[in-house]
Amino acid sequence: MQQLDKEKAYWFVLGTTTVNREIKIYDAMKLQHIECFVPLKYQVKRVRNRQQETLVPAIAGLIFARGTEEELKDYMLSSKDRLFFRHSAYSHHQDRLIVSDHDMRQFMDFVAAHQQVVNYFSPEEIAWREGELVRVTIGTKDYEGKIVRIKGKRKKVFALEIKNTTFATVELTPELMQSIQTEEQSKRQSNIITDLKTEEQSKRQSNRITDLKTEEQGKRQSNRITDNRQSNRITKKLDDRDDYRSKDVEADKRLLFEKAFRLLFVLSDQQISMIREYQVTQKEMERAMKRLGRYKGFTAATEGELALPLFMGAMVTGENTEAATERLKKAMERLKDSSMLKFRMRFYLAKLTGDQGEMEKITQTIQSWKKQPLQRKQREFLEEVKGLL
Repeated sequence: MQQLDKEKAYWFVLGTTTVNREIKIYDAMKLQHIECFVPLKYQVKRVRNRQQETLVPAIAGLIFARGTEEELKDYMLSSKDRLFFRHSAYSHHQDRLIVSDHDMRQFMDFVAAHQQVVNYFSPEEIAWREGELVRVTIGTKDYEGKIVRIKGKRKKVFALEIKNTTFATVELTPELMQSIQTEEQSKRQSNIITDLKTEEQSKRQSNRITDLKTEEQGKRQSNRITDNRQSNRITKKLDDRDDYRSKDVEADKRLLFEKAFRLLFVLSDQQISMIREYQVTQKEMERAMKRLGRYKGFTAATEGELALPLFMGAMVTGENTEAATERLKKAMERLKDSSMLKFRMRFYLAKLTGDQGEMEKITQTIQSWKKQPLQRKQREFLEEVKGLL
């Protein structure tokens, strides 16, 4: 049986049965000052005839969290997400899965290499073979290892075994690798290149005659391509008009608020390992802002629901902040003092503008809620701003 020091913090491996909540769980833990890590990957999706990069969890339901066992137990009990400790199969699921500090740091540095790439190689330039020695650069350090095939994968997926460390279960693309050749391999490659150059020279001579014949055909094709491009530009301009008009305003409002909230309160420190994540999240937020920019609410509530995320987005970008603040204040004036939406707007306005006097009033109001049972909207608000008060 596993014996853990109750006062010592460990990296525990957690799981969740709440679907598609890994990133939000990570954000909530960060706001509670719990050190945590969720492996993420960048996925390119095609939305409205445009390729857009977005962040998704690399492994569903996997979260790493550092703390004492009791601290994490307390957090799980207070969280609205269903979290649990993962257990080791080697102990018949009796021992909790724990990663050492050294291995966890190594793992996070290795994953961060995707955001700190120095050199890129195209897949066409290098043919990777199973067992081939490769070098991966992470920051200023080089790691050498061999390509190994992951069992059960239908596609050609590789993992890297780092020397003198554990086996890092991080998938790598060929662009991040540099081949390490032996002296004999280098000589063989040199001879192959010489033979290819001789063959290439003979091909060039025969291709000159063919090039003259096809030159006239190329000119005709070029004229056709030019005509098609002009036609496509006109079509693209028409498509762009609809591309940046929201087709689901409610979903875009939620998306804009969530992304702006992450950028303002979770990723605001912009650590080296988070720079790429910050940039992708900001692009998603800016696209949502552009889609909602033309809309106005017909009622006081719908205008407030639009003005709040647009204000938070403006505070992230630093553009049109005065206009966004003015719009938020006007929307607040139209709402009743008892409105929970108005209270949320007051909170974020005071928080992001540094209005300490207003924040004190808001804190006093929240303290008064505890004298009676909380309403549903009050509970949702407190869950949302947990860690910001």
